Amino acid sequence: MLIIKNEEKLENQNITSLKEQLETLQKASKHKEIIDIITNLPKEQLTFDMVCRLAAAYNNNEEYKKGLSALMQVKDEGENSALWNYHAGISCYYLQKYKEAEKYLIKALEIYPDFDDTSSLLYCTYIKLFRKKLDEKKFSKACEYLNKCHPLIKNNEELINFESELSYLYRLQNECGKAYENIEKVMLLGRNDSWVYSEAGLCLFELEQYNKAMVYLEKSLALGKNDNWLYYYAALCADSLDDNEKQLKYLEEGVKLYPDDADLNYVFGVYYINKREFGKALECLNNATEYDDKAELYTLTGLCNEKLGKYDEAFDYYKKALSFKDLPEIRKHISTLKKKEYFLLFFKILLAAVIIKVLIDIFF
Repeated sequence: MLIIKNEEKLENQNITSLKEQLETLQKASKHKEIIDIITNLPKEQLTFDMVCRLAAAYNNNEEYKKGLSALMQVKDEGENSALWNYHAGISCYYLQKYKEAEKYLIKALEIYPDFDDTSSLLYCTYIKLFRKKLDEKKFSKACEYLNKCHPLIKNNEELINFESELSYLYRLQNECGKAYENIEKVMLLGRNDSWVYSEAGLCLFELEQYNKAMVYLEKSLALGKNDNWLYYYAALCADSLDDNEKQLKYLEEGVKLYPDDADLNYVFGVYYINKREFGKALECLNNATEYDDKAELYTLTGLCNEKLGKYDEAFDYYKKALSFKDLPEIRKHISTLKKKEYFLLFFKILLAAVIIKVLIDIFF
């Protein structure tokens, strides 16, 4: 793309008219029309200003690759322009190139520190980098990015977001006391949605404050949040409160919505074991074994089979449990169960012999 640096070569009247037309279209959010106009200009009219307007239109039209490509063609002129760096930051942000976005936005703020849109986008960039490091379980680095957010906070919404993210970080680090303190602060600042209630409920559950936890978990559910883990913790909370009715309610609702969820099926199996309904328990645990592998799951599945007299299946599941870790109590139980099975087999043979003898005495 040919860039004409000296706009004095163009007729001032034409330039003014074109800029006015583009500004009118921009105010009307007619970004595609701006793109069409600028891309059809003669090469000699593609000034630095026009290329920046084109990049902005591409960004506003969610064509971020094209926006960044246009900006890179005027990089030498643009590196010391706040507007150029701002638009480059926008392109990189939406292309999920957050480290590059950070670089451009910091530069834009160095050149022109009073543009709130730039600081807001840099704040959002740090939040994205923070969450990326959380996903990678690099909590120290995540904390660094979150700390960079704090000086950029300009309004109550950003403050609420910052405190919410901080509480989430605390919870992931198993500091549920600090997490709940921050959640309370968030609610005082005005956030009262399903997410904040679910986080409050989860923190309070981990702090073993089950009554308060249940209140917040139910508030979150009432507002329409229906994540699988929410039903899971509501059921566990009800169990801790000895509220069998609520426990059954949340397990049924959760499994109906998430029939493939191993944790919900596992807890439902435990519920039925406590009720000594081993057939229903086995059904739930068999569902769980399709999606999860753990010693506790196989141990309980073995127990249900044993209680239902399915000893071969019980042995198989107990052996699976032992393949995960050595469980001396299970080994001892298998030995006892084998003796029990041998005794039952002997008893059945003896009973059959007695019946045959009685039949012979009757008929012969």
